[in-house]
Amino acid sequence: MLKKFLQTAITAIILMLTSSTASAWSGQEIWRSSSVGASITTDIVFNEGVLYAGDENGTVHALNSENGSVLWSRAIDGTVVGRPVIIDSLVICAGRNGVLCAFNKKNGNVVWKHQPDKNDGSASFADGPAEGGGKVFIGDGSGKLLAFNAANGSLSWTWNASLTLLTAPIYSGGIVYIGEQNALFSAIDANTGKKLWGGGSGGAINTPAVNNKGHVYFSSEDGSLTSVNIKEKTAVWKVFTGTPISTAPEVFDGKIFAGTAMGSITALSEDNGGVLWNTNIGGGIVNAKPIATGGLLFAGSGDGALYAIETNGGKIRWSVNLGLEINGAACFNNGILYAGSSAGEIAAYK
Repeated sequence: MLKKFLQTAITAIILMLTSSTASAWSGQEIWRSSSVGASITTDIVFNEGVLYAGDENGTVHALNSENGSVLWSRAIDGTVVGRPVIIDSLVICAGRNGVLCAFNKKNGNVVWKHQPDKNDGSASFADGPAEGGGKVFIGDGSGKLLAFNAANGSLSWTWNASLTLLTAPIYSGGIVYIGEQNALFSAIDANTGKKLWGGGSGGAINTPAVNNKGHVYFSSEDGSLTSVNIKEKTAVWKVFTGTPISTAPEVFDGKIFAGTAMGSITALSEDNGGVLWNTNIGGGIVNAKPIATGGLLFAGSGDGALYAIETNGGKIRWSVNLGLEINGAACFNNGILYAGSSAGEIAAYK
């Protein structure tokens, strides 16, 4: 009983501190780096004082988070896609041409590299990897979900989907969740590659999201969002927002946030899927998953504007134009927001 009380108290303190940091956030620009030079095509990832991101020219960059200076840059085959994954001393990135590469995060040296089967013309990556349990998981254009040993890059198993895989999987609790273009979603055993269960929707499925209550959420281009109880393997609820959902869901503080193809951000109740608010951020399709911290949600629009939106009510608190469309998720760490755009710049705000 005491242990549970202490865990609850610690969680409450962490949330209070995070919320306080976000509420004090003003959006003042600290630095802006144009050293990358090419369109940023991945999420921004923070790790131990370093930012990692990839660009359309097929280069992975490591930047000093304090001033934006480039620490190292390394080439990968094809436009870098998805989210760089950090595992111990490695940063692992995917190239659109089907290459998965692990770099030493300190100096950028290549530790291992997976080359695609050149006999398979559809062996390409449209989105990035996920990691968990010592493995890296990624779906390719031929419809294969691949699992690699994170330490050495050896192939652990392959699972064949029914159609091409264009969105990233997600790992949680020994299970890999993946959505397909033909409106199917599946739960795969991370150790064996065996399908455990699955379901469907009415449109292509985005990268899923898992909460801490044992539910996984699947958003779809048909405008639906489905909540599935992982233990029971049954849908708890399914709602239609009325607008095609274009991003993976972000689950935070009892709410689910998603970007739409109509240039808006929708917030739903985590418990029943009821729509709480809908905020228009303009500029066409929202490409990057919004991120939440404290009382703020950060989302990028198709016309290059970055927004800070209050999670309660959906009021826009702040916006800044980064020049061109935003294709990767921003990153918020210790009161600092880092974001990149197609203009080839990465900027930091406090």
